[in-house]
Amino acid sequence: MSKPFLLGRERNRITIAGDFGIQDVRKVFAVIHETVEIRGHSDIDFDFALCTAAFSSAMLPLCAHVMRLRESRIDFQLTLPREERLNRLFRSTGWAHFLCPRDHDYPHRNNLSRQLPAACYSTHEEQESLLNELLEKLLSVIPNFNRSAFAAVEWALNEISDNVLNHSDSSIGGLLQLSVFDLARHRVEFTIPDAARGAPA
Repeated sequence: MSKPFLLGRERNRITIAGDFGIQDVRKVFAVIHETVEIRGHSDIDFDFALCTAAFSSAMLPLCAHVMRLRESRIDFQLTLPREERLNRLFRSTGWAHFLCPRDHDYPHRNNLSRQLPAACYSTHEEQESLLNELLEKLLSVIPNFNRSAFAAVEWALNEISDNVLNHSDSSIGGLLQLSVFDLARHRVEFTIPDAARGAPA
């Protein structure tokens, strides 16, 4: 059962509770803006202790935004969710690392795993390498992938991830993640955000 999203701020501490989805990202960005630009804090403490669900469509844009702000010498700390399954998800996907690399190592990328944790790319070589790894994992999830459908997915992913490098003016490059939701039904999700200057506006 889904829990309502709750967002709070006390000084430089931003609390994210309940289920955090893509529809909530702009609200979090607005509170970050208030904390840094209006209140003048140079460090932010993210508290996800009471978060009950988080989705890559929300977490990766947040990670990209945090990476861009870190370049402006804004520091971030992270309190992980108390719920053990979600705590593991934050660590295994790399979300914890991108939000607070000082305290959380990047997860080990297992070639046998069907998941691809969030990964950063800032050059065409890194983009190509990540896409090749992602597409190999995709074929392991959907072994009888129709050739024309696979070609269409490959083209779309290449186009979207390439746009990050060519058009977004994102100083940190882009992030890319593959999530497998339902192995039996071959349901997957791709998430590719960037930290373009126009995104917060």
